[in-house]
Amino acid sequence: MTGGQPVDGQTSVPQIARQVEAEGVKRLVVVSDEIGKYDGHHGLFPAGTTFHDRSELDAVQRELREIQGVTVLIYDQTCAAEKRRRRKKGEFPDPDKRIFINESVCEGCGDCGQASNCLSVVPVETDFGRKRAIEQSSCNKDFSCVNGFCPSFVSVHGAKLKKRAGAAFGPADLAREIAAIQPPAAWAWTGPFDMLVTGVGGTGVVTVGALVTMAAHLEGKQSRCWTSWASRRRAARCCPSCAWRRRRTC
Repeated sequence: MTGGQPVDGQTSVPQIARQVEAEGVKRLVVVSDEIGKYDGHHGLFPAGTTFHDRSELDAVQRELREIQGVTVLIYDQTCAAEKRRRRKKGEFPDPDKRIFINESVCEGCGDCGQASNCLSVVPVETDFGRKRAIEQSSCNKDFSCVNGFCPSFVSVHGAKLKKRAGAAFGPADLAREIAAIQPPAAWAWTGPFDMLVTGVGGTGVVTVGALVTMAAHLEGKQSRCWTSWASRRRAARCCPSCAWRRRRTC
């Protein structure tokens, strides 16, 4: 489920496999970043089910598209956003390792981004041209970027990211900062207007939509919301966006 939403009931991967088998699928494949956990449990799945590491995802998809009839690929992996949330709470394994790119060695070829298709591999403009860097705040530590053919990667073990100044202030400090913010000038516009909110799964895009829509309703205005979704393979993210149109009722 996107954004770490709980799944109703206790549906497991073998149960999903048996359900689609009963519905008559021609071929069933299981792909996971921890494919070894299914060793010794193949008997729970329909006959003919194959198991693959996520590095084989593209080849598996190409194979399935050549099969006549309905095929099913079950991709079993924890949401990247959910991993980061659980790690902050100490509820999910957090590898004591981080990957960095040495800009002096990087030639900006982008092979690391091609190999990982990860949103955390970002371009960096330098005096010697465009290079690549790892955005540490969004990195989910699957380390697939190192599969790129490049000597510029640096693995750092046992290090912690430096917190920005002011990141450790308490509730009293937060209340003081909020009180110091001057209220914005009232907006005099009375016609319709559009608003676009984007984010990744679990960051509150849908919640913002509900709040804006309810606020419009309470003020006697009409509001319409469109929600769209895009996905990023390997990065394991769902990227929602919502657009609203509001106008006064007659």
